[in-house]
Amino acid sequence: MEADVERAVSGGVAARLVRDGAALLGFLAMLGGCEETKTVAYYRAHESETRETVARCVVNGNAGENCGNAKVALDQLNREAFERNRKAAAEETKSGSWKPTWNGK
Repeated sequence: MEADVERAVSGGVAARLVRDGAALLGFLAMLGGCEETKTVAYYRAHESETRETVARCVVNGNAGENCGNAKVALDQLNREAFERNRKAAAEETKSGSWKPTWNGK
């Protein structure tokens, strides 16, 4: 009977260790998949990282918070660049330094 009790106790401990170890590994795997959430302002300040993040999100099909923030920041940066270029073209046209001609002269 003493041997049966000892076997039951040791078997229970082993089962508990396996169960707790599996739970710990699952928790650590879950933490490993998490990454720091970055703001739109952060992505606006780091344009190259923003472009990489958006490209990675498109390729992997991710739709997390970082992907959304990076996309919003990239849209804002592209809009600002468009407005700068449009303003520069309007100024060049107005000053006469850029005039399209029909005959190429």
